[in-house]
Amino acid sequence: MGEIFHVGALVPAAIGTCCIAADRRWVRAPELLASLIMLTAMLDVMFWSLIAPVFWSAALIAFALLMVAARGLGRGARSEPGSARMMGAHSALGMVVMAVIVMAMAPAGSSVDLPAGGHQHASTAVSFLIFCVAVSVGYGAWSLASAMRPHGRFSRLAKLEIGAMGVSTAVMGAALIL
Repeated sequence: MGEIFHVGALVPAAIGTCCIAADRRWVRAPELLASLIMLTAMLDVMFWSLIAPVFWSAALIAFALLMVAARGLGRGARSEPGSARMMGAHSALGMVVMAVIVMAMAPAGSSVDLPAGGHQHASTAVSFLIFCVAVSVGYGAWSLASAMRPHGRFSRLAKLEIGAMGVSTAVMGAALIL
């Protein structure tokens, strides 16, 4: 059942990536790169296990910080349309959320499992899982609400991308509890 949810999360993520690549309204190379990194991390953690989840999480957070710094410090960053800044913020926050989810998706017996030693509280793993589900569902809800705004702030492709990423994230959160 979990595999169905994993594939169900990959499909909207891939659609979102394609929407970013096809949207010519803004120069969106950083968002496209972010989306490709997130998609690759999802594929690796779900199917290939080539890179440890902790390294994927670190890479996702590092790229999110670089993205925010580049958007905030770049020449003309203040002159970008508000919707372009929002898309950058959406991608950066998505990478942080993905970093959390990747850690929660680490396979049992991996180096990121919580130890069951005498000083470990039994509820730590459950608390982390609840936190991950809440973060993914919250990000998904914010994404869908942003995509459904009626005014012309975003192109249709941008709205589809935001909605697809929101659905993908919410499905990943659901996969964590199954």
